[in-house]
Amino acid sequence: MPNLTKLLRADDVAEVLGVSRRTAMELMRQMPNINIGTSMRRPRLAVRREDLDRWIASRTAPPEGPAIRQPRRKPARPLPPGLLDEFGHIPRRRTTA
Repeated sequence: MPNLTKLLRADDVAEVLGVSRRTAMELMRQMPNINIGTSMRRPRLAVRREDLDRWIASRTAPPEGPAIRQPRRKPARPLPPGLLDEFGHIPRRRTTA
């Protein structure tokens, strides 16, 4: 007996992932898919449920190894006195040509 697997279309994938149909189509291109349409310009893609579950698991796996803390940025140095004008802007130096 042949193995009959249900193929999920873009609407089904969008519902599972909680995204729009257009986003589901873009994501379906990243996973193993089947073009069930006749057009190569506007394909009608379908994916197997197993492939979708494997794709989700590969993107939700915990990272391997210890977490790397990003170094903190040094706080900005205070501006030197007299740099800003009375409006709080840096005055432009006008040159004469």
